[in-house]
Amino acid sequence: MINRVTDLLSPSGLVIRGGFTPLHEDNVPLLEDGVETRTVLLVGNIDRDMWQSFQASKYWSKDSDEVVLDPLNSWTRDIVEPVAEKLSARAIYPFDGPPYYPFLNWARRAEPVFTSPLGLSIHPEYGLWHAYRVALLFREEIAIPFQTIAESPCAVCVDQPCLNGCPVNAFSNSRYDVPKCFDHLKSNEEVRCMKIGCLARHACPVGAEHVYKPEQAQFHMVAFVDSLAEQT
Repeated sequence: MINRVTDLLSPSGLVIRGGFTPLHEDNVPLLEDGVETRTVLLVGNIDRDMWQSFQASKYWSKDSDEVVLDPLNSWTRDIVEPVAEKLSARAIYPFDGPPYYPFLNWARRAEPVFTSPLGLSIHPEYGLWHAYRVALLFREEIAIPFQTIAESPCAVCVDQPCLNGCPVNAFSNSRYDVPKCFDHLKSNEEVRCMKIGCLARHACPVGAEHVYKPEQAQFHMVAFVDSLAEQT
Protein backbone atom coordinates (compact mmCIF):
# COMPACT_ATOMS: atom_id res chain seq x y z
CA MET A 1 0.00 0.00 0.00
CA ILE A 2 2.84 2.42 0.81
CA ASN A 3 4.25 1.91 -2.68
CA ARG A 4 0.85 2.42 -4.27
CA VAL A 5 0.25 5.68 -2.41
CA THR A 6 3.73 6.86 -3.37
CA ASP A 7 3.14 6.07 -7.03
CA LEU A 8 -0.22 7.86 -7.10
CA LEU A 9 1.20 10.98 -5.44
CA SER A 10 4.45 11.07 -7.39
CA PRO A 11 3.29 13.23 -10.35
CA SER A 12 2.20 15.97 -7.95
CA GLY A 13 5.44 16.13 -6.00
CA LEU A 14 3.62 15.30 -2.77
CA VAL A 15 5.19 12.59 -0.62
CA ILE A 16 4.29 10.40 2.35
CA ARG A 17 5.62 12.08 5.49
CA GLY A 18 5.11 9.09 7.78
CA GLY A 19 2.22 7.35 9.43
CA PHE A 20 0.89 5.83 12.62
CA THR A 21 -1.80 3.63 14.13
CA PRO A 22 -4.11 6.07 15.93
CA LEU A 23 -4.86 5.93 19.63
CA HIS A 24 -7.94 7.42 21.25
CA GLU A 25 -6.00 10.46 22.44
CA ASP A 26 -4.88 11.26 18.88
CA ASN A 27 -8.42 12.48 18.11
CA VAL A 28 -8.40 10.99 14.62
CA PRO A 29 -11.90 11.11 13.10
CA LEU A 30 -13.86 8.12 11.88
CA LEU A 31 -14.09 7.25 8.23
CA GLU A 32 -17.04 8.65 6.32
CA ASP A 33 -19.09 5.49 6.83
CA GLY A 34 -18.49 5.59 10.58
CA VAL A 35 -15.81 2.90 10.58
CA GLU A 36 -12.83 3.39 12.87
CA THR A 37 -9.60 4.63 11.30
CA ARG A 38 -6.86 2.01 11.60
CA THR A 39 -3.99 3.85 9.87
CA VAL A 40 -3.08 7.47 9.24
CA LEU A 41 -0.62 8.47 6.53
CA LEU A 42 0.50 12.09 6.50
CA VAL A 43 1.25 13.61 3.11
CA GLY A 44 3.14 16.81 2.43
CA ASN A 45 6.03 18.41 0.66
CA ILE A 46 9.79 18.53 0.89
CA ASP A 47 12.20 19.93 -1.66
CA ARG A 48 10.68 21.76 -4.63
CA ASP A 49 8.81 19.10 -6.64
CA MET A 50 5.41 20.00 -5.20
CA TRP A 51 5.90 23.68 -5.93
CA GLN A 52 6.85 23.00 -9.56
CA SER A 53 3.72 20.89 -9.98
CA PHE A 54 1.57 23.62 -8.44
CA GLN A 55 3.08 26.26 -10.71
CA ALA A 56 2.23 24.14 -13.74
CA SER A 57 -1.45 24.02 -12.71
CA LYS A 58 -4.35 26.30 -13.53
CA TYR A 59 -4.28 27.58 -9.96
CA TRP A 60 -0.98 29.35 -10.51
CA SER A 61 -1.63 30.64 -14.03
CA LYS A 62 -1.47 34.42 -14.26
CA ASP A 63 -3.37 34.28 -17.56
CA SER A 64 -6.61 33.00 -16.08
CA ASP A 65 -9.46 35.45 -15.49
CA GLU A 66 -10.76 33.26 -12.70
CA VAL A 67 -9.79 34.37 -9.19
CA VAL A 68 -9.27 31.36 -6.92
CA LEU A 69 -9.25 31.84 -3.18
CA ASP A 70 -6.62 29.75 -1.40
CA PRO A 71 -5.14 28.41 -4.65
CA LEU A 72 -2.67 26.00 -3.03
CA ASN A 73 -5.39 24.49 -0.86
CA SER A 74 -7.67 24.15 -3.89
CA TRP A 75 -4.87 22.52 -5.88
CA THR A 76 -4.20 20.12 -3.00
CA ARG A 77 -7.84 19.00 -2.94
CA ASP A 78 -7.87 18.51 -6.70
CA ILE A 79 -4.76 16.34 -6.50
CA VAL A 80 -5.61 14.34 -3.40
CA GLU A 81 -9.34 13.61 -3.68
CA PRO A 82 -8.99 11.31 -6.74
CA VAL A 83 -6.06 9.57 -5.04
CA ALA A 84 -8.09 9.04 -1.86
CA GLU A 85 -10.97 7.64 -3.90
CA LYS A 86 -8.69 5.11 -5.61
CA LEU A 87 -7.33 4.06 -2.23
CA SER A 88 -10.75 3.93 -0.52
CA ALA A 89 -9.31 6.37 2.00
CA ARG A 90 -10.65 9.54 3.59
CA ALA A 91 -8.67 12.74 3.03
CA ILE A 92 -8.70 15.45 5.69
CA TYR A 93 -6.80 18.71 5.53
CA PRO A 94 -5.05 21.03 8.02
CA PHE A 95 -6.85 24.04 6.54
CA ASP A 96 -10.35 22.65 7.18
CA GLY A 97 -11.89 24.34 10.18
CA PRO A 98 -12.44 25.65 12.70
CA PRO A 99 -12.20 23.41 14.54
CA TYR A 100 -8.88 22.31 13.07
CA TYR A 101 -7.39 18.85 13.22
CA PRO A 102 -4.22 18.45 15.39
CA PHE A 103 -1.84 17.95 12.47
CA LEU A 104 1.27 18.99 14.38
CA ASN A 105 0.56 16.39 17.06
CA TRP A 106 -0.01 13.81 14.36
CA ALA A 107 3.26 14.81 12.70
CA ARG A 108 5.15 14.00 15.89
CA ARG A 109 3.48 10.59 15.90
CA ALA A 110 4.36 9.99 12.26
CA GLU A 111 8.01 11.01 12.01
CA PRO A 112 10.84 12.59 14.01
CA VAL A 113 9.83 16.25 14.05
CA PHE A 114 10.22 18.59 17.00
CA THR A 115 9.07 22.03 18.07
CA SER A 116 11.75 24.59 17.27
CA PRO A 117 12.35 27.81 19.26
CA LEU A 118 10.34 29.59 16.54
CA GLY A 119 7.36 27.33 17.19
CA LEU A 120 7.68 25.71 13.76
CA SER A 121 8.19 21.97 13.41
CA ILE A 122 11.80 21.14 12.64
CA HIS A 123 12.92 17.95 10.91
CA PRO A 124 16.50 16.65 11.42
CA GLU A 125 17.04 16.52 7.64
CA TYR A 126 14.64 19.08 6.13
CA GLY A 127 14.95 21.68 8.86
CA LEU A 128 12.07 24.17 8.76
CA TRP A 129 11.49 23.74 5.00
CA HIS A 130 8.68 21.22 4.79
CA ALA A 131 4.92 21.09 5.26
CA TYR A 132 1.96 18.78 5.80
CA ARG A 133 -0.88 19.08 3.28
CA VAL A 134 -3.26 16.20 4.02
CA ALA A 135 -3.86 13.12 6.14
CA LEU A 136 -5.11 9.94 4.49
CA LEU A 137 -7.23 7.77 6.77
CA PHE A 138 -7.52 4.02 6.12
CA ARG A 139 -9.80 1.31 7.48
CA GLU A 140 -7.05 -1.30 7.26
CA GLU A 141 -3.83 -1.60 9.20
CA ILE A 142 -0.89 -0.67 6.99
CA ALA A 143 2.66 -1.65 7.83
CA ILE A 144 4.50 1.61 8.45
CA PRO A 145 8.21 1.67 7.58
CA PHE A 146 10.46 1.85 10.61
CA GLN A 147 10.68 5.39 11.90
CA THR A 148 14.18 6.73 12.36
CA ILE A 149 14.91 7.65 15.95
CA ALA A 150 16.45 11.08 16.09
CA GLU A 151 17.15 13.91 18.50
CA SER A 152 15.94 17.42 17.94
CA PRO A 153 18.69 19.40 16.20
CA CYS A 154 17.69 22.33 18.40
CA ALA A 155 18.79 20.41 21.51
CA VAL A 156 22.44 20.64 20.47
CA CYS A 157 22.23 24.09 18.84
CA VAL A 158 23.97 26.31 21.39
CA ASP A 159 23.72 29.65 19.57
CA GLN A 160 20.12 29.27 18.32
CA PRO A 161 20.63 31.80 15.50
CA CYS A 162 16.93 31.61 14.62
CA LEU A 163 16.09 33.68 17.70
CA ASN A 164 18.42 36.43 16.54
CA GLY A 165 17.52 36.31 12.86
CA CYS A 166 14.37 38.41 12.96
CA PRO A 167 15.01 42.06 12.02
CA VAL A 168 12.42 43.29 14.53
CA ASN A 169 13.14 40.72 17.28
CA ALA A 170 9.67 39.19 17.13
CA PHE A 171 10.89 35.89 18.59
CA SER A 172 12.13 34.99 22.04
CA ASN A 173 12.38 31.78 24.05
CA SER A 174 8.96 32.47 25.53
CA ARG A 175 6.84 34.00 22.77
CA TYR A 176 6.28 35.05 19.18
CA ASP A 177 5.21 38.70 18.95
CA VAL A 178 2.75 38.40 16.08
CA PRO A 179 1.72 42.10 15.96
CA LYS A 180 5.37 43.21 15.76
CA CYS A 181 6.00 40.74 12.92
CA PHE A 182 2.84 41.80 11.10
CA ASP A 183 3.65 45.50 11.37
CA HIS A 184 7.08 44.87 9.89
CA LEU A 185 5.82 42.75 7.01
CA LYS A 186 3.10 45.17 5.96
CA SER A 187 5.33 48.25 6.30
CA ASN A 188 6.98 47.95 2.90
CA GLU A 189 6.72 45.62 -0.10
CA GLU A 190 10.52 45.58 -0.22
CA VAL A 191 10.89 44.07 3.24
CA ARG A 192 13.37 41.23 2.78
CA CYS A 193 11.23 38.74 4.67
CA MET A 194 8.53 39.26 2.05
CA LYS A 195 10.99 38.68 -0.79
CA ILE A 196 12.79 35.52 0.36
CA GLY A 197 10.81 34.33 3.38
CA CYS A 198 11.11 34.72 7.15
CA LEU A 199 14.71 35.69 7.99
CA ALA A 200 14.54 33.92 11.34
CA ARG A 201 13.64 30.75 9.49
CA HIS A 202 16.54 31.31 7.09
CA ALA A 203 18.93 31.70 10.03
CA CYS A 204 18.51 28.04 11.00
CA PRO A 205 21.41 26.03 9.50
CA VAL A 206 19.49 22.72 9.42
CA GLY A 207 18.21 21.64 6.00
CA ALA A 208 19.64 24.66 4.20
CA GLU A 209 19.63 22.73 0.91
CA HIS A 210 15.83 22.49 1.14
CA VAL A 211 15.18 26.24 1.40
CA TYR A 212 12.20 27.41 -0.66
CA LYS A 213 12.89 29.41 -3.79
CA PRO A 214 12.02 33.14 -3.48
CA GLU A 215 8.85 32.77 -5.57
CA GLN A 216 7.53 30.05 -3.30
CA ALA A 217 8.55 31.96 -0.18
CA GLN A 218 6.81 35.11 -1.46
CA PHE A 219 3.62 33.15 -2.10
CA HIS A 220 3.54 31.84 1.46
CA MET A 221 4.46 35.19 3.01
CA VAL A 222 1.69 37.02 1.14
CA ALA A 223 -0.80 34.37 2.27
CA PHE A 224 0.47 34.73 5.84
CA VAL A 225 0.11 38.52 5.82
CA ASP A 226 -3.36 38.27 4.27
CA SER A 227 -4.47 35.82 6.96
CA LEU A 228 -3.23 38.16 9.72
CA ALA A 229 -4.96 41.11 8.06
CA GLU A 230 -8.27 39.22 8.14
CA GLN A 231 -7.87 38.77 11.90
CA THR A 232 -7.34 42.46 12.63
